[in-house]
Amino acid sequence: MVACTGGADTRELTADGLEVTMATNHFGHFLLVNRLIGLLRKHKSSRVIVLAASAHYMLSTITPKNLNFERAKYGGLRAFAQSMLCNILMSNCLADATAHTGMTVNSFCPGMVSSAPYIRGSNFLARLYRVLLQFVTRSEEEAAKTIVYLAGSDEVADVTGGFFADCAERKMTGLASDIGLARKVWERSEVMVRLAPVDSP
Repeated sequence: MVACTGGADTRELTADGLEVTMATNHFGHFLLVNRLIGLLRKHKSSRVIVLAASAHYMLSTITPKNLNFERAKYGGLRAFAQSMLCNILMSNCLADATAHTGMTVNSFCPGMVSSAPYIRGSNFLARLYRVLLQFVTRSEEEAAKTIVYLAGSDEVADVTGGFFADCAERKMTGLASDIGLARKVWERSEVMVRLAPVDSP
């Protein structure tokens, strides 16, 4: 199972009252993983792979009770970074809960991809990005290498709770590796998606 992401520049809400970036990047994946956890656990070789871009490195703090940006100034980049951090925390929490079951859960960063919406758009900012970023972006094929590696390589068959980039495990920030914080974010996410606590790992 591979969970991917998106983003928004301004604070918008879904029909369920969830901030769009958090809903797209984290809450939706969180709910889906919980709905499928029973099935995933039946297959001991199941691998859950969660996209979590390196943007999470920019955060020094996160407030679990304010994941929806109801009591904080909103910024598109911060919302994206927070959703990425939440994905790592979710991945780590699930990995901790399913340790020794044969199921693995890892997060990864694909790098900046040339097909991203803000690069392909026709507005001035998109054109500027294309000029400035053409030497640092990567193709969809290059970005997919780590996904394919985590999904099928025997080298990571027993690796769980890791954060990867370029087919190699990378060090997480102290915030991202805080399992206590991960559990708090998990519990708050349950509330946000109206998921019964009994489904918590």
